[in-house]
Amino acid sequence: MTLSPAALQDRVEWLIELTRAALPSAAGALGYRPSARAAMLPLITWGYRAPVERFLFTEFVETDPGFAAVVAAPERTLFWADLPGFRNGATARSLLTPAGFREGTSMALTRGAELIGAMHLSFDSPDVPSHARGFLACLRPQLVELARSATEPSSAALTRRELDVLRLLADGATNRRIAGTLGIAPSTVGTHVEHIFAKLGVSNRAAAVATAARDRLLP
Repeated sequence: MTLSPAALQDRVEWLIELTRAALPSAAGALGYRPSARAAMLPLITWGYRAPVERFLFTEFVETDPGFAAVVAAPERTLFWADLPGFRNGATARSLLTPAGFREGTSMALTRGAELIGAMHLSFDSPDVPSHARGFLACLRPQLVELARSATEPSSAALTRRELDVLRLLADGATNRRIAGTLGIAPSTVGTHVEHIFAKLGVSNRAAAVATAARDRLLP
């Protein structure tokens, strides 16, 4: 069943709250791929700085050998310790470890042989809770369903949070002001703005606001 944008966002937020309660991760992100040739887009993120978040949904899912290993075995939950050489590889040494992370996992969300999304979790301790693998294995089908719903045409509409951001963009607010108004991080605002641009097929704020006015997206 395809979820409405609001229902999809509610479901995403509920599952992430559940995940954060069960696994005290320092950072995480859930994303989806609108089509086989499209770049991956974030549905929700927490704890990552913007450069790390962008990397995880671009170069990492596209070219990193560690994620390739995850894609090759999507039903398994693989942590850094399970991937030979990952901890001393370029991704960990140049980006994740300097950001304060000591362990992590990524999940390839697939529909048949097609990669439709990814879930990333990073921890500030090398000691992962013993129940982590079992919990994530149980969570996987629901994450796959969310990624699948996000790729459906009806979900191309802006989510409730994206409409909030777009409304403030139309008022001329900066990312920092939007962050303060909505109580979220500026980097998260940036992610929402990028998501809005991708959904509306525009490349700047003025075009996004013009499209919103033309299509009567805002009251």
